Parts: sequence; C-alpha cells; structure tokens
Amino acid sequence: CGGITATGTGLSDFTVRAWVNYKGTDTNAIRDSHNVSGVTDAATGDYIVAFSVNLPSVNYVVSAFVGGAAVLLIGGRGGISYNLVSDFRIGVRDKDDQWADDELVLCSVVGG
Repeated sequence: CGGITATGTGLSDFTVRAWVNYKGTDTNAIRDSHNVSGVTDAATGDYIVAFSVNLPSVNYVVSAFVGGAAVLLIGGRGGISYNLVSDFRIGVRDKDDQWADDELVLCSVVGG
C-alpha cells in the first residue's frame, strides 16, 4: 500500500493526501493548503472542498476542526455526507444548532 510519487516522496495509506486552513466568513479565503484547489461556500455553514489532484478512491477519512463561533461539524445538509475522488463536503453548526459560517476551518484528508 505504498509507492513513490513523481516528486520522489513516499505515498501510503497513512499519507495526508490533502489539508486546508481557510476562512469561511465573508469572502471565503484559503490561508494555506496542500492538494486543495478551492473551497466553495455552497450556503451558510456548507462548504465543498475540491482537490487539486483527484484521490485514487473515495475510501478516505476527513478530519475537520472549527475554531471560531461555530462549534460543531455535522452530517446532513452539506455535512461530512459524501466523499468523492474530486472533493468532499462539510457542514458547520453553532452552539444553538444553527448553520453557521466560521472564521477558522481546518481539514485534513488521510487514505484514499
């Protein structure tokens, strides 16, 4: 389950395939990332994160953290509800269980 990429780096099931640190309020903005081409604000608290290079399969894990007023990542409307080889989707709710955009959203992808 491993290999060497064209850049000479190793690749395995334990490799972080993508990560992103972005601002999800006002104008969406990526602060820094690896293998992420963009983040779409589909609706309040609903983000679609697109990969620069598709993953080999949909069998990956997304870990996410929000650091502002919102406190909960959730499935359902835009929640961690699907993995595609080209992107994934997350949803964010606040402490009052309302959909909420957040100032700090961090995501990492492992596997695939």
